[in-house]
Amino acid sequence: MAFDRLGGSGGKKQILSIHIPKTAGISLAQVYLARYGYDAVCFFYNHRFFKKPPEGVGERVVATPPAAAMARERLIRSPLAASIARFLSRYLTNPPPVLRKFPADVAVIHGHFRVEPAVKDQYTLVTVLREPLQRVHSLYRYMRRRQREDEPTPRWWYPEMTFMDMARLPQNRNAQWRYLNGLQVDDFAHIGVTEHLEAFVKQITPGSGQRLPHQNVAPQEPLELSDRELAEFRKLNQKDYILYERVLNRVLAETHTTTPSLAL
Repeated sequence: MAFDRLGGSGGKKQILSIHIPKTAGISLAQVYLARYGYDAVCFFYNHRFFKKPPEGVGERVVATPPAAAMARERLIRSPLAASIARFLSRYLTNPPPVLRKFPADVAVIHGHFRVEPAVKDQYTLVTVLREPLQRVHSLYRYMRRRQREDEPTPRWWYPEMTFMDMARLPQNRNAQWRYLNGLQVDDFAHIGVTEHLEAFVKQITPGSGQRLPHQNVAPQEPLELSDRELAEFRKLNQKDYILYERVLNRVLAETHTTTPSLAL
């Protein structure tokens, strides 16, 4: 099925595009805007709907005054503050909400939300997954960049956090599986992987010749994990790996391509 035959008015199903963090969701948002126009696309970020895409599409950026930034830096560098931050990071979660009702006057709703399975048949579901280690590493790089630029970070983040510190937090384990909220792969009209995103865009916009914009790309940094840490990461994200490999195999069968390199 092509998107032109889905969503919009006239009794057709709306498209719910679930944006799992660090799966090229902001680039995909630009595809929707180009395909449908600003009036037909609605966004859901920061626990609310937007008809006009927020800055950067995915997040609002709030600048910190220089004096406040200096005070904050002194505070978070203290040993006591670091200990408190490490403890609280396990509990300061902000999971995406589970939604069952959506604005009725648009063709596409795209953003950080989960769908109530009871209403799945009323909508056309779309999402993109990413190789789990790549996704979490990208999220870690993104948080480090926001910290360096003194931009807002989630409540669970603290300045001295290592990659494995972040990976061990409950909210960062099996995040893709949890975003699906009980939905099955076959419940999605279109489900792709970032490693084959160009093919996914061609699938959802057939005949358009639309190119995929690359936005919100985290700076590249090497990731060095011991064999023990890598095994721990895979164990922490076992459900994500099962889900991802199932979708990847489906994508490869549909596109008749080989597995891409997943170099860090």
